Amino acid sequence: VIQKALLKEFGNLRGGAKMLARLIGISHRSVENWFAGDCSPNGTQLIELMASNNAIAEEIMDLVEKRRLERQEEHHAVDQVSSEPVQSPSRPGAT
Repeated sequence: VIQKALLKEFGNLRGGAKMLARLIGISHRSVENWFAGDCSPNGTQLIELMASNNAIAEEIMDLVEKRRLERQEEHHAVDQVSSEPVQSPSRPGAT
């Protein structure tokens, strides 16, 4: 997910991995691994990315908002199911 945002901003730039690495103070190999989707930034690196690039920060915040909405929908569905009356199973031969 973060890979797409990184590639969108830096993937087409000549030396984009090195530029991004210098920007946030890590090795260009780490950034190349992010670009390839082999791994993702850790929490500290993610914060640095967001602090250094508004487009990446906005993309990530959009993802956070989307996930919040999904969670609300999931909780709403669970609430609806749990508020339905529970019917006791009928026993054979019971009248």
